Amino acid sequence: MEHIPKTIFELYVNEGLGTFKIADNLNNQGYRSKNGSLWCRETVNQVLRNPAYIGNVVHGKRRNMLQREYEDDGKMTKRKIQLKTAKEEWNVVENAHEPLIDHAVFYKAQQILLARGHKRAPRRAYHPLTGILFCGKCKEGMVCQKRSYKGKEYRYYICKTYHKYGRNSCDQANVNADEIEEAVLSLIRIKLLNIPSETFTIRIAIEKELGRLEEELKTLKSKIQKLTKDQVALFQQRELFTEEVYTQEMLAKKQQIQVASVESEQLTRKIENRRVHQK
Repeated sequence: MEHIPKTIFELYVNEGLGTFKIADNLNNQGYRSKNGSLWCRETVNQVLRNPAYIGNVVHGKRRNMLQREYEDDGKMTKRKIQLKTAKEEWNVVENAHEPLIDHAVFYKAQQILLARGHKRAPRRAYHPLTGILFCGKCKEGMVCQKRSYKGKEYRYYICKTYHKYGRNSCDQANVNADEIEEAVLSLIRIKLLNIPSETFTIRIAIEKELGRLEEELKTLKSKIQKLTKDQVALFQQRELFTEEVYTQEMLAKKQQIQVASVESEQLTRKIENRRVHQK
C-alpha cells in the first residue's frame, strides 16, 4: 500500500487536486484507508501532515499522568491517564527510517495546506439548520457551505455523506440555504400563530424553574469540587491526625461527596425532563 501515500502527495502537490477530490479518486479506485473505511478529507489530511513519510518519528504526543482516588478507609490509589501535549513539547527524531516521500514534496504540501487553510478560514457560513436538517436519502445530517461565483456569494446545504465521501456515496442534490431557511421560518410562524396564549405562560414558568434548578446544580458541583480539594488537603496532612480521626474524617468527606453526586445526578435528570416538557 506504499503507492497510496505517494499517489496522495502526487495529486495534491503536482496535480493541484484538493483533499476532497483525492479522497473521491481513491474511493472510486476501490482503495480504503488503513482501518478499512472510505477515504475522506480528514484521512487524506492526516497522510499529508504525517512526518513519518519523510522518515521522522515523533515521541511525546501524549504524556501519562496519575489521577488520585480515595478509598473509604482514607487510603489513596492512583490511576494512570493520558493527556495530549502541546506541539512544542513533542520530541521529533529526524531521519529515523527510510523516507517514503521526498522532503521537498512533503514541505511543499505543508505550504499548500497552510495557504489553503488561511483562505478558507473567513468563509464560515451562517447555518441555522445544521444539526436539525437531514438528508432524505442516507439520513445523515446536512452541513452548510458558502461559495463565491463571479463576485456573488451563495449558501447551500449539502449531505454530510457526499461532503465526506463524494457523490457515489450519496447523490442527494444540494439545497439552496436561503430558500429552505425561509420555508422553515414560514412554517414556524404558522405554528406560533396557532399556539394558545396559555401555552406561553406555561413555558415561561418552566423556564423560570429551569433557571432555578440549574443554579442549584451549579452550587452542588462547586460543593463537590470543594469537598474533593478538602480530601486532597486532608491526605497531604494525614500525619497530623491519629489514624482513627483521619479515617473518620476521610470517610465523612467521601460520603458527603457521594450524597452530593447523587443529588447532582437527580437534579440533572430533573432538568432534562423539564427540557423535554419545554419542547
